[in-house]
Amino acid sequence: PQDYRVFSQAVQQNPEIKSVAGSVQQIGGGTYSQTASTESSEIQTQVAQVGGEAYLNSMGIRLVQGRHFYNTNADADASILVNETFLQRLQIKQPIGQQVTLDSTRYTIVGVVNDYKEYGLHGLVPPCVLRMAKPDEYKFMVVRTDKDKLPQVTKYLQSTWHQLIPNVPYRGYLQSDLIEKEIRMTQAFKSIAFFLAIVTLLLSASGLFAQISLNIDKRNKEIGIRKVLGASILQIIGLINREFIRILLIAFVAGSTLGYLFTSKFIFRVIYQYHPTAGPAPYI
Repeated sequence: PQDYRVFSQAVQQNPEIKSVAGSVQQIGGGTYSQTASTESSEIQTQVAQVGGEAYLNSMGIRLVQGRHFYNTNADADASILVNETFLQRLQIKQPIGQQVTLDSTRYTIVGVVNDYKEYGLHGLVPPCVLRMAKPDEYKFMVVRTDKDKLPQVTKYLQSTWHQLIPNVPYRGYLQSDLIEKEIRMTQAFKSIAFFLAIVTLLLSASGLFAQISLNIDKRNKEIGIRKVLGASILQIIGLINREFIRILLIAFVAGSTLGYLFTSKFIFRVIYQYHPTAGPAPYI
């Protein structure tokens, strides 16, 4: 607590820093799961203890109903904020003043905040509950600044930390670092999928070329006779490729169906919950 007060007072002297706030858990990187229940239903929800209005403003989270926390022990012990998904999942139409039990403790909803990406870029927004943390419980400090000022503000925070608290390592990070692993995973997944697609295409094309070459070689005399009897080039090409076109059509139907099922039932449900609508073009 003493370290937080000293450090927060010092960094607020920098005019490039817009706001400073504390919390016990950091949204997107340290929340925990609890069972939330009302008289009619129950769900699993993500819970975080945060530093009130200053924290929400620093994180860019909007209040859409009700009020922010008051800086009182009563609010810290008995009041909560919830997100919009929480209301939808529990089917609460009049949230302000609604009693909710988290595990065995009862709380009163005093406000509703907009949905934020608790699970990052991939997972759907879960039901979320925010409790007010007391200042002597803070474990994180959030600093907000302009995007173009991030490098110099980061250096300033690090140097100020080393001056004020030299015996403790500086462990600051950007909020965007929490989704960096998701971005890298997406890029790796894209590269692997592209590589497999190219290898599959080359193998398929080489196999098809070999089959057609063997077919032409076996039917060499037949092709010559048909040519002598007046068959056109297009007729000969159609004769040679007829059975292969049938095989390709069967492969297209089977491959497109399996690709659609794999994409819609696995990739879009397990890996990428947020995705554009996939029309027929990618499968074709």
